[in-house]
Amino acid sequence: MINYFEAIILGIIQGITEFLPISSSGHLILGRTFFEIDSSGTGSFIEVFLHGGTLLSILFFWKKDLLDSFKTIAKGDFKLLYSIIIATIPAAIIGLFFKNKINNYFFDINNTVYLPFSYLILSVVLFLTKYKFKNHDNYNKVIYQFAFIIGLAQCFAIIPGISRSGMTISIAILLGINKKIATKFSFLLAIPILTFSFFDSIKENFSILIHVSSSLPLFFGFISSFLTGYFVIAVLVKMIEQKRLWYFSIYCFLLSIMLGYYNGV
Repeated sequence: MINYFEAIILGIIQGITEFLPISSSGHLILGRTFFEIDSSGTGSFIEVFLHGGTLLSILFFWKKDLLDSFKTIAKGDFKLLYSIIIATIPAAIIGLFFKNKINNYFFDINNTVYLPFSYLILSVVLFLTKYKFKNHDNYNKVIYQFAFIIGLAQCFAIIPGISRSGMTISIAILLGINKKIATKFSFLLAIPILTFSFFDSIKENFSILIHVSSSLPLFFGFISSFLTGYFVIAVLVKMIEQKRLWYFSIYCFLLSIMLGYYNGV
């Protein structure tokens, strides 16, 4: 079981990497390996609990947009809601049928051989946005066909090393969606997935929570991921507005090379 310091460190890592397109789950695995953090007895529960903190940061940062969306739905306009539902379906299906296999393989800190390939894929997708940004944005809304494609892209983020925000925002931009709309849709799309994962993990790991001595560090991690995540969202939004999303491809590519060397790939 992790201690308070380790939980805070992982929370900071989560808050930074959840929204910057560099994969939070991949960095959490690397963080646990580097700091030799013992996560026995918690498994992927640590990641999901920290995701709860970043979920809260999304709700706080985008509260005005969320309220506007609710008002739009209340008026009978369900287009955005339908787009989010359509984009959520692919990841929901994969999570429902392959959850145990994914957790057993990809969240094993002793198995990081796949990470170089994950980060290489992410770096290529991010780099492509450099050239798409030179063209005019063709769409000011997410049509249903594009929502499904973005949803398929989100599925790849189940694999550590492939960023959810990086994939969804990049694919949306490459489809010609306005970068502000693409960013907003990506964050709104994160809410149902993170919410379900958070509460589902609490249900499955309730025995951990009822032991106060073991669960308190996780709450500290939750708070640190929330605070860090809130400020990082602002940074990412600014970078996308300045057409600098592709900058992260350099980091992901270099990380892929280093991890490949470390794993002997």
